Amino acid sequence: MIVDSPDAKDPKASFYVEPEPALFEGPGQAPARSVPHFKGRDNELAELEQLLLGDNRTVCVVATGIGGVGKTTLVEEFVATRAPVLFPDGAAWLDGSQLVSELGRVSRRFGWTDSREPTPAEAIDLLGTVLHTKPFLLVVDNYDPDHGYLGHVPVPGGQCRSLVTSRSRTVNVRLDAAALVLGAWTIEACREYLRERCPRLGAVADSEVDALAEFVGRLPLGVRLLVSMLSQRRSLDAAAALKLLEAQSLRVLDKYETDRGIAATFQVSYDALTNDGRRVLQALAVCAKQTRPAVVEAVAGVGDVGELLDDLHARGLAEFSAEADAPWGLSDVVRMFVVEQPGHEEFEAAHTGWARAHLKEHSEATAYQEFGAGVDEARRAFERLRWTDIEQAATIYRPLEDHLTVVGRYPEAIALSESLIVAAPAGSELAANAMNDLGICYQMLGDIPKAIDFLERSLAVHEKLGHLQGQANQLGNLGICYRTLGDIPKAIDFHERSLAIEEKIGRLQGQASALTNLGNCYRTLGDIPKAIDFHERSLAIEEKIGRLQGQASALTNLGNCYRTLGDIPKAIDFHERSLAIEEKIGRLQGQASALTNLGNCYRTLGDIPKAIDF
Repeated sequence: MIVDSPDAKDPKASFYVEPEPALFEGPGQAPARSVPHFKGRDNELAELEQLLLGDNRTVCVVATGIGGVGKTTLVEEFVATRAPVLFPDGAAWLDGSQLVSELGRVSRRFGWTDSREPTPAEAIDLLGTVLHTKPFLLVVDNYDPDHGYLGHVPVPGGQCRSLVTSRSRTVNVRLDAAALVLGAWTIEACREYLRERCPRLGAVADSEVDALAEFVGRLPLGVRLLVSMLSQRRSLDAAAALKLLEAQSLRVLDKYETDRGIAATFQVSYDALTNDGRRVLQALAVCAKQTRPAVVEAVAGVGDVGELLDDLHARGLAEFSAEADAPWGLSDVVRMFVVEQPGHEEFEAAHTGWARAHLKEHSEATAYQEFGAGVDEARRAFERLRWTDIEQAATIYRPLEDHLTVVGRYPEAIALSESLIVAAPAGSELAANAMNDLGICYQMLGDIPKAIDFLERSLAVHEKLGHLQGQANQLGNLGICYRTLGDIPKAIDFHERSLAIEEKIGRLQGQASALTNLGNCYRTLGDIPKAIDFHERSLAIEEKIGRLQGQASALTNLGNCYRTLGDIPKAIDFHERSLAIEEKIGRLQGQASALTNLGNCYRTLGDIPKAIDF
């Protein structure tokens, strides 16, 4: 103690006693120490400091996030590096899973002398009295509201601050505290940490290092385990390590952690769920990355899932984005953990069934908006099936690819086709069809050489397999490419060969397409009467089979022909009919073409304001 004297602070005074330095506890009551290789949380440290000291009304902060995101690490670093300046009277670290006994221990530090342990209420009262006037930090680490009483969390207020870490997303509300939500590391922080801890990654391409970090969802615990794995298995390079991880369950990383690995981190939370809660979590794991409650409900088979989803979110297992149409999802690492649990096959089958039913229910061209609401779910089912049942995957691929192309989502359509080619047997009809789809996408994007390359490769496969319909499709698409390049004679040759095959096999839709393409070629050559004849024959077939997109194309082509002939009123009529259909089926490219054509017609009539509007 310090003797009460005017000279008590004079170190030369004979009766001066040096005060004991303030104690700053870290986990396990050990002195707080800076975290080695601390990365990626400078902004969060600054935000935490602002929350604790920037507003005197904020006396408690809850750091929250999924397991393994680094809540405890962040607070350790804060206590070791910033608390000594901000809270000069010290810091106490309480284990939130043993809060009753921890309250007794810390109470003895602040004056409880009775031989018996204090009750939680007595401890809270003592700490509130002693610490209210002290710049002191109380840390309650890993608090679980399902296994502890919220009233046992000490919040003395005044100059004292309380800092709680919890996976629960509701603790801050129930404590009337500020929240600091931790997300995954940035890819830059992951890359820096991996290269600092594993110098041999310094010469490895960013893409390979980043792929490792993304595999573990950029979760700090996961990245740390990657370092342990690479350090213990020095023969593994980045590519080999990723291949090993992809081939085995997430638990492969746990053996490189002496305390608790990723799977163990989530196992406790998973085991604490009700049966219905686990079903909803498993349903979330097989659905699209961002999904809707109705889909989860159908896949989980447990009725109204609203409260269950809220509970999963409160436990830090599910993610919610209020502004999204599909607001629910899981962290990549949580998803990887959940799909390893027993019985996931049941939920995968249920999700695939939902996707199939959705595509079938909204298969009409005019239902493109409703169809679009299930695109992400269908793509998720396709990606899952393409490695286990390629034929079943193809049944989802076809309507999905058609939709993406019609609505102009070409990059997504290209990615889907490339995924099918990777999984399909080489030289198969599936691979050839995917090449055709890639050719069409690149043609629409204006990359004609690339389009021709894919279409020629597709044609070669169909010729080898003896598939006439596939040959006719590729001949027609190649004809379109060569017309775009201005080689009309070559284009006509391809289209005539295509038409001959389509007539041989009796496929009306193919005949209509070939007739349209020939009409376009002859219009380019200036033979408008011949072009009109081909387009009228095409329109008649399209109306017969009820294909709206084909009708719109034929009407557009007829409108262009009559504009060339100078019959502008007739041209306008055809383009207006085409526009109405394109709007009905949601094909943006067709709408743009029809509007352009109408603008050109009114420009020819001299109605420039109306032309500009179109």
